Amino acid sequence: MKTKFTNVPLNRDAFSSAIRKGQGRALMHVLEHGIDGVDDLILDACLHNYCYDTQIDSDRASWLFRMFDNPEYYSRFADEILAYLPNATNLDDQRQMSGLAREMAVNGNDVAKKVLREFVMGKASVPFSDDWMGRYDWIDLDGLQGFLDLAKIYGQRLLTSPDDFVPDDLFPFDKAIASLGDILDQAGRFPELIAYKSYLVTRQEQLSSTKSASNRKSRKQIREQAREEFRQEFPLDLILECAKNKEGHLPTRYMNFGKYATAAELDAIYNQLFIDADNDVVVRFLWVFRRTPLPKLDDLLFMWASEGEGQLRSAAITALAQVSNPRIHELAQTKVVNGNLLGDDNDSLDLFLHNYESDDIHKIIRAVNELPVIYRHDAHGLGTSILALYDKHENADFEDALKWVYENTPCAHCRYNSIKKLKELDKLSPRMLYECKFDGESNIRDFVENLM
Repeated sequence: MKTKFTNVPLNRDAFSSAIRKGQGRALMHVLEHGIDGVDDLILDACLHNYCYDTQIDSDRASWLFRMFDNPEYYSRFADEILAYLPNATNLDDQRQMSGLAREMAVNGNDVAKKVLREFVMGKASVPFSDDWMGRYDWIDLDGLQGFLDLAKIYGQRLLTSPDDFVPDDLFPFDKAIASLGDILDQAGRFPELIAYKSYLVTRQEQLSSTKSASNRKSRKQIREQAREEFRQEFPLDLILECAKNKEGHLPTRYMNFGKYATAAELDAIYNQLFIDADNDVVVRFLWVFRRTPLPKLDDLLFMWASEGEGQLRSAAITALAQVSNPRIHELAQTKVVNGNLLGDDNDSLDLFLHNYESDDIHKIIRAVNELPVIYRHDAHGLGTSILALYDKHENADFEDALKWVYENTPCAHCRYNSIKKLKELDKLSPRMLYECKFDGESNIRDFVENLM
């Protein structure tokens, strides 16, 4: 794409919002207007990882590095980042700063290379901790020698404690084992490298055996095995006991029980909803229907979804969202018209999943555009609901809703999905496409690059 779009400078609030989300307009602002007036916001984003989901969002280090890689600010940023890296208490912050140290070292900063090496080797030396931290950054920087540096540390740990569990993913197994074999053949015996190579061989055999056993089973067999194993671990009586004892602060075990339960077991759980007066217990019973349709619809469920407090309202909304019924559509419309979409009502758009009518998306987009200040969690919840609605009822009317997700979600993965869906609708504008070239999420940059 040869077209270049120019941006008016972002104000501080707009820049802060964009850099925390990772939107391309933040980097565009810096490249076009410099960092005067927002330098503190950039430094804050370097020292603190604002990715919404660090498990799936890509590393933003190279993106952030471009913002301060200039003579006027570089020294200050480098000094602050390298001083904070070993002392930060948040692992996600450290991961990001490790990447920034890598970027600085790649670009010739010997101090950054020294600090990164000391940081990574120090982490690798401590068993049963975050001994994986920065391993890829160091290997990216120092290649095979970086791999050997870490292999020696992990191997020495294994010599000291054979039952130690050390990272095995520095290189792919075959490459790692071959590299160690070459070094050992050329340079004689290194006990720590021999120990690490033996460990890798064993781990490869264990994982290959598990994979082979899995490959011999059909998907249906694997699902059935998972079902039987779960049902043996969590039979009905135990789930009832867990709920009444208020065990578990997350819905996972109850949701999975609902997934594998028989119709009679679901009826038994449903009947318990109206026996116990303790809301915390009722919530856990409702979690059983988080992905499984309710057997019946009692008026009390609608009351909880409308007037319940805290998790009770949220759990009731999610349970009702699994069912198709005119009353549920009416409830969904009421939530939208009244703007009850935040906090405990954040999953209300899911009520449309099985109860959608053609004009609903227009009401939804009007409602979300009229909401007051939206916190990150609420914006993410609304975004995931809109994306799910599109997947189930996709049509061109979702254009504005998908653009709302792009603008408002704090989650780079959801922003990426909104862009892909806009492309499916042929509604990805040239300006949005251009901005995506500068996005903090590498998947987004790669996606638009392939479109050009």
